[in-house]
Order: sequence, then structure tokens, then C-alpha cells
Amino acid sequence: KIPIVVGGTGFYLRSLVDKIDTLMIKPDRSLRRRLDQVYKEKGAKALFDELLSQNPKLAKRIDPQNPRRIIRAIEIALNPYQITKKTKEPCLEFLWIGLKLPRELLYAKADGRVEEMVRNGLLDEIKTLLEERYAWDLPVMSSIGYRQFRPYFEGTKSIDECVQKLKWDTHAYIRQQETWFKKQPEISWFNLNEQDVLKRIEREICEYLKRSDCQERLNKLK
Repeated sequence: KIPIVVGGTGFYLRSLVDKIDTLMIKPDRSLRRRLDQVYKEKGAKALFDELLSQNPKLAKRIDPQNPRRIIRAIEIALNPYQITKKTKEPCLEFLWIGLKLPRELLYAKADGRVEEMVRNGLLDEIKTLLEERYAWDLPVMSSIGYRQFRPYFEGTKSIDECVQKLKWDTHAYIRQQETWFKKQPEISWFNLNEQDVLKRIEREICEYLKRSDCQERLNKLK
């Protein structure tokens, strides 16, 4: 069977195809306590600045507003020898297909999703978590979609302001992801707005299977 992986962050996909074994880098409790204190006192930007100073390339793959991921990335950045030693030679053949849309259309889709989340009870969901004593500095509360509404629950901003902030942060994340993926030379890009795009993707897959001596699997697809 041919596995198909859909979606995922850049670092996850790169780890999958390059076999970067970051699981061998164990959590550093004392480091995490120090970084947690930095986050509480100075915010996510201070954490991200530290990651930038340690490993700028790794920083480009990380959401600069997600403290949990930044902290884990700093752990990884501080163990470059382990990463190099445990990185395995790629043992997978893969075809990497990227789908593109104009940025303004991506923004519109993201904005619609934000509005749908709010209509479907996002604020009630956050309120329930707060009532169950989930603190804002917990990983789940610092993720995109939750943290933008902290000012509303603390009485410093309106719902509309927080919704707009979530839209802007989502736009920034889209730009960040676009920048990273465009630098990956293995990706075959297809514009979803172009005519016959699905047929061209199918042709790309079939040609790849032929090149990879997968004629038997190709026949099963027909």
C-alpha cells in the first residue's frame, strides 16, 4: 500500500522525510522551568528571540506566538550534536505535492473559518476552560485561536478586536508557512485555480510511480 500524508507543519514533514530523530532529545526540566519563567515575565517574543539566537533556521519553522513549541525548539537547538548523530539517511521514496491559492483567497478562507469558529461557540469553549481553572500560560491556552481572546476575558478589549487579532495572526501564520514551503526544492507545486489541475496532479503521480519502478502499484490505481 502507498501511504499518503496530508497536511502537517513544515518541521513535522521534514522530520518525516529526512528522518530527524528529535525524540531522542529528552525534555530538560530545569531548562523548561527557566524558559517558562521567561515567558511569564517577558512573553513569547523573548522566547522566540532566544531561539533565533540559538538556531535561526529552526526558528523559521516555529510559530513565534506558540510558547510550548518555542520551548521545545530551544531544547532541540541546544542539542545539535544529538540531532546530527541520530539523523538517519533517508530511506523513503516520496513525492511531495504542494497546492497553491492566491494569498487573498487564503486570507478570505481563513477569515471565514475564524468567524465560523466564533459562531460555533469558541468563546463558550474558552470560558469553560477558564472555569475549570485552566491558566493562560498552559500549552492549550497559548495556542492560536485561544490566546487572542485573553484580552476580552480580562476586560481590556472587545470581542470584535480579538476576532480581528485572530484573523491577523492567522494571516501571519499563512505567510510564515508559505515562506518555508517555497524553500523546499522537492515540492511540485500546483495552483488550484488553474484548469485541469486535478488531471495534472494525477499525471504527476503516475509519472512518479513509473520512475520509481512501481508499475504494479500503478496498475492498481487504474
